[in-house]
Amino acid sequence: MQTNTSDLGDEVAPGQAQAPRGLIVALTLILVALAAACGMLWMRYGAQVFVDAALFAWRSCF
Repeated sequence: MQTNTSDLGDEVAPGQAQAPRGLIVALTLILVALAAACGMLWMRYGAQVFVDAALFAWRSCF
């Protein structure tokens, strides 16, 4: 039995193509919101907020 290599392509149903695009959009929005929140904290409190958060995470993990 011979198979044509062009027949072995990834065929995706029309409904399945939307899920990754929606996931990318959702993750992008979350990333933008996180960047905005970090920027606001940086403007308000400076680097000390991030140093304190890193120190807290280090102490709580180790």
